[in-house]
Amino acid sequence: MDAPTFNATRFVRPALLSVIFYFFVVVNSSMMMVNPAHATGNVPVSISCSSYTLVNSQSRGEVVFSVPGFPTPGAACAYENFGLGSSFPNGSYSCASPYTFWWAVCAAVNSCPANSTGTPAINPTICTCDSGFKPDAAGTSCVSEQYTLTLTPESATIEPGKTYTFTATLTNQDGTPPAQPVPVSVKVDVDPTSGGHDHGEAYATRPKGSVSPASGNTALSITFTATEVSGTHKITATCDQCSNSPKTATVDVKVDGLHQITDDPSLYVLIGGEPDKKHHDNHYLTDDAKSQLVVLAINYHFLYPNELVLHLNDASLVWGGKFDINGNWVGDHGAHRRGTVIDVRANTASGNIPERLFTDFEKLADGTQKNLAGSSVSANAELHCSSGRDPSADNCVGDDNRHYHVILLGVDQ
Repeated sequence: MDAPTFNATRFVRPALLSVIFYFFVVVNSSMMMVNPAHATGNVPVSISCSSYTLVNSQSRGEVVFSVPGFPTPGAACAYENFGLGSSFPNGSYSCASPYTFWWAVCAAVNSCPANSTGTPAINPTICTCDSGFKPDAAGTSCVSEQYTLTLTPESATIEPGKTYTFTATLTNQDGTPPAQPVPVSVKVDVDPTSGGHDHGEAYATRPKGSVSPASGNTALSITFTATEVSGTHKITATCDQCSNSPKTATVDVKVDGLHQITDDPSLYVLIGGEPDKKHHDNHYLTDDAKSQLVVLAINYHFLYPNELVLHLNDASLVWGGKFDINGNWVGDHGAHRRGTVIDVRANTASGNIPERLFTDFEKLADGTQKNLAGSSVSANAELHCSSGRDPSADNCVGDDNRHYHVILLGVDQ
């Protein structure tokens, strides 16, 4: 009677199926146990094999299983992937004789995805997204939280040298504040040609306002401090975790209410602002100051019809503020900041006020009055000369820079 032959197929495959089925049940049950019940900010743990234990080795199988740390199968083996989660993550090999059958048991370890923290710390059963992160749409990993940044107000107008407060605020998608602090940074820039200053200077030399603080968290109160130079500034708030970053706000530093003096050759001539000058738009006054000027010009021309009309030089720039006559941002042009003073030619050039009329012109200015807020204010004409010259000594004879600095509303500003 023939001896029973060993049927490798019948022996191996049921064992293989049993091992795989057993391991599938264990792994699947473990995953079901540790997966949190959709708690806010939680994501599933990951299960992996940290080590393998050799269970048996026989030279009568039909299939070779290769796992980390075990021998590599011999030649003439075709790779067949069992898929992740099986007890043999390196796959299976159908090989020629001789046959060797390996199988192993996985020591399962739980771990958390990036940007999350496990509870407990070792072999966790719950993974919670770290601060600043949230579960992705699939709920399997933690992605950076996205916030909305607002900067209010979006625009403001303030006077030179003054301050203004802006607010940078962060909110979640539901409109609530972030649970943890989120960094915000702030900077300020200035348009170098704004405010009547088009010097052709490099941006770095142009004075600009400041912001404080320059960085902070979540809800940030920002104080902008203007310089004495008028111009347009842009405040920029940046948040790396915000979907709409950066946000900007515009600040116009200016003196409101200034209007250009319209040319009227029958009463006065506008001078200054020539192409070789640093400021080409230099004749701005308030309405009250302008009305004072017109009265003074009418009276002067009426009293001295044979003299040329007044020649008007610098008043204020279009937005007022510091009038740096040399266009280098330093020094200044006396007052000329608020549209209430103007310079009148009094040197030896054509259209000047003759020296013999200096006293008369000063009296004429003093008699030019206006009622403001229930009080009467008078104009005042002061003779100005080059630095170092004293007009009270000799009227600055021969000084090409000699002029009358006329304070139209009683205050030199």
